[in-house]
Amino acid sequence: MVEPFKKLQGSIDLSEAARSIWGKTDRQTGEQWSPLYVHMHDAGFVADRLWYQWLPEHTKRTITRNFNNDYDLARKVVIFLAAVHDIGKATPIFQNRSIHISGDVDGVKSMAWKPEQAGLPFSPYLEGVEPYHTIAGELILERYLTDTYGFTQRGARSYASVVGGHHGRPAETGKLRDAYKRNAEMGSSDAYSLWQEVQRELIAFAIQISGLTDADMQRLRTLELGSHVALIITGMVIMADWIASNSDAGMFPLFPARASAEKSAPSEFRELRERGERGWSTAKLTPAWQASALEDLDNAQAVQHWFQQRFNMPQQAQMRPMQKKVVELCNAVEQPGIMIVEAPMGEGKTEAALMAAEILAAKTQAGGVCVALPTMATTDPMFTRVHSWLDALPSDTDKSVWLSHGKATRNREFRGLIAQSKSMASVYDETAPRKSNTMVADWLWGRKKGPLANFLICTVDHVLMGALQMKHVALRDLALANKIVVVDECHAYDRYMQQYLECVLTWLGGLQVPVVLLSATLPPALREAYLDAYMRGRKAEHAWEYQMNHAQLRTGSIRGRKKRQHPPESMGGSETEETDSRIAYPLISYTDGMHIHHAAVAPSGRSQTVRFNAMGDDIEELCALLQDKLREGGCAAVVCDTVGRAQKVYEALQDQYAADEVMLLHARFTDDDRRSKEEQLLHMLGNAATLENGKRPHCLIVVGTQVLEQSLDIDVDLMISDIAPVDLIMQRVGRMHRHERSQRPPRVAIPECYVRGVTSWQTPTFDNGVSHVYEKASLMEALTVLDITDEQACSEQLLPEDIAVVVREAYGADACERIPEQWHASYEKAVQVRDEHDESKQKRATDYCLKQLDTMLASKETLVDFFGRAGLLDRQGEERGMQAVRDAQESLEVMLLVQDEDGVLHVLDEDGGLGPVVPADTIPNSRIVDAMLGQMIRLPLSLTHPKNDGDCIEAIIEDLERTGGHYAMAWQESPMLEGVLPLILQPAGGLDMYEGIVLGERLQYGSETGLKHIRNPQS
Repeated sequence: MVEPFKKLQGSIDLSEAARSIWGKTDRQTGEQWSPLYVHMHDAGFVADRLWYQWLPEHTKRTITRNFNNDYDLARKVVIFLAAVHDIGKATPIFQNRSIHISGDVDGVKSMAWKPEQAGLPFSPYLEGVEPYHTIAGELILERYLTDTYGFTQRGARSYASVVGGHHGRPAETGKLRDAYKRNAEMGSSDAYSLWQEVQRELIAFAIQISGLTDADMQRLRTLELGSHVALIITGMVIMADWIASNSDAGMFPLFPARASAEKSAPSEFRELRERGERGWSTAKLTPAWQASALEDLDNAQAVQHWFQQRFNMPQQAQMRPMQKKVVELCNAVEQPGIMIVEAPMGEGKTEAALMAAEILAAKTQAGGVCVALPTMATTDPMFTRVHSWLDALPSDTDKSVWLSHGKATRNREFRGLIAQSKSMASVYDETAPRKSNTMVADWLWGRKKGPLANFLICTVDHVLMGALQMKHVALRDLALANKIVVVDECHAYDRYMQQYLECVLTWLGGLQVPVVLLSATLPPALREAYLDAYMRGRKAEHAWEYQMNHAQLRTGSIRGRKKRQHPPESMGGSETEETDSRIAYPLISYTDGMHIHHAAVAPSGRSQTVRFNAMGDDIEELCALLQDKLREGGCAAVVCDTVGRAQKVYEALQDQYAADEVMLLHARFTDDDRRSKEEQLLHMLGNAATLENGKRPHCLIVVGTQVLEQSLDIDVDLMISDIAPVDLIMQRVGRMHRHERSQRPPRVAIPECYVRGVTSWQTPTFDNGVSHVYEKASLMEALTVLDITDEQACSEQLLPEDIAVVVREAYGADACERIPEQWHASYEKAVQVRDEHDESKQKRATDYCLKQLDTMLASKETLVDFFGRAGLLDRQGEERGMQAVRDAQESLEVMLLVQDEDGVLHVLDEDGGLGPVVPADTIPNSRIVDAMLGQMIRLPLSLTHPKNDGDCIEAIIEDLERTGGHYAMAWQESPMLEGVLPLILQPAGGLDMYEGIVLGERLQYGSETGLKHIRNPQS
């Protein structure tokens, strides 16, 4: 097969009018341009290179299935749509567009003189910029395909909608209808026939570039473009456009605008091809990762060796039964789909997921892996683990990696990798032999392009935003389509976030992307919802493929190509119950083609009986309990549902224990303080810390919030927890007696969890902070299944065996039957409130969620009107997108700085005292910038969203600008500090305590307690 661009020889056969249409200009001087035909060739060439060298085989097959598995036809269509994407610029309204030029007398110019000189007419009444060239281009291509090749309007629109969406937002019907009426702007009436000739000529040029033949076009006439494939191709077209629009030296430079088009731009295909090769080479995109096929996966010894090598495990480390089962199933599955792994905490689910990803990538030829986690705090440690795994992978090519969350550039390991990658690029010698590296590719830098790297480690928002009506969602979904997608702790999302996860699973199912979900345990209904969401997409895609095959068979367009002609129903879609998923645990649920399977897994062999005890909610009782249990030593965790409750407990314990025996951890510390505390915790309570080696303390009480239940590998002897939904209680208990230890203090030798947060057991009622965080009905269900329904109650659970049992009972349809009779009235009311909240969340999520893929394919919808609300999040940034998929109240992050008595600004040092000086009138050096960024902290919601007082964020920003804005102005030239607002505090008299006033409310910070909102009694 000869590549299309090598077939193109000789002179470019375009009229003077077609050559005169401008596509790109230099806005700095107005003296440089690129003709549209050159940009068309550039974009088409880049799309060709993306197909051959960057796009994984798995994604190519996804696209190719839409074209009866005709690989060559699929590739030509991608090149054609990339080449033709800017055809809307060949219109009077665009060519007459005003260009603002810096340094010009009036600051405004137009390039319309070029097409005017070539004889193209303009109306003297042209105004504005609409229709935009994306809308115009979609309409022009749609007309061309219907008029020239007899496409149906829907068929033509399925392809043309890619052109309409290449700036990130698909077209709307109303915009297309309006453009249809704009003859003077579009050049679409008889008076503008020369414009129509140029448009047809340039589209024919795009067809020539792509290598499409008349026979190909006739075949495409009967092959509509499925919305899932159209979205992926749109992502590729956006990539090709962005790369081809880079006019830097060595990429795709502009030409002198004053010379004639013939003299200033290439006239030979050879020149265009050399230009494309040079630009592509300079972009230096890392190719798709190709996982090596693993041999002897049926050999237990070989698998054990692979496990030890990939994760740098000691010789004596043995795989857990769950890990072995994951490898066995991934090796056996013929048509990988979704896999859900439910296993206890500490069983090595992360390693199992990465092993699964490697096997599935080799089997499906996916080009990378995405690992998504609930929070930034869990994502940073995962980046380290995945980075280590990547370095252990065999590969002949570089592997690009990207860390994606709100503070990724502050991750020292990621920044070090960026610096190392830049150093490698500066000394690159393509002739020198070298080993592959894990790197950050230069072109992939940025929040929109970064996820296109081979390997993505991110907060789960970045997966959920694949289902969000947000500009450039096509790029995000292209990034996911190329990978094996792993989502950790998939139980940790509320009904709102579940809507997005289910929607994105349907799209991933339609794209046949292998997905691995991890959880300690899932409610059965949620597990079934995730499986069903994925399978809806998978079945819809299969039905679509059948329709396209059948359409070509009817028209006789397929010649000599053997095709499956069975209807989709013949593929089944059954659920095979070789394992009872209601009682099995650990459990692996997975799909193979259209079939769902459940596999029970043998437990790892380590079980323990945990005693659950009810207790009162007053702090005096808590302190007395700890005094009793820890009088012979031991390490305890007190997990609170709110920061305020945690701070109150910590302050009470400070009076009774030495400073090094009590520690507080929550989300309201500065980044540096929180990181330091987490590292300290892992050092003292991690697997390697023992009493014998002196790392594990004789006595320690860790008071914290939900951060203690999220992936921190710590081991305590005693747990005291606020009441929470039962699956979260189990997550917390997973931090107790987590590691094998030869000896624990006698009074905490048996694992016990005390449950507090209940202020009255009669109804029951809960502390206001607790019930504000969790639904009352879920808390009552947790108490019931744990069998602690009065203040003196205690029960025992065998863990991990009983984890699944209690979770499934709590979330089962018959949960109400277990509720104590005296609670029924209160419980029924609480369930009604929860249902109303869930319904509200579901509705709010639907407002911004993408359309369901199965619905779109069944009704043969195109990408037109793809954003039901026209992409309301377009201009509000990625942070707003992350808030949208989390249903989060808008919060405000500030930089905490301290002003001493002389008016000098400081960051805090690691001990909570005054650290390095921050310059107030100049840009800080890089060392100080790093220290300043470590002082970022989010203001409490009690300040930003006070009860019954709406949103105070704008008022807070104004107040912060008044008190510290003049400092921030001096730092704006630093890219890392741009837009950051300082919160200026002063020493408060106490040891390492600082205070400030915001909107009349007092804020207090100490490195031991974190940020406190000292409420004004009158507020």
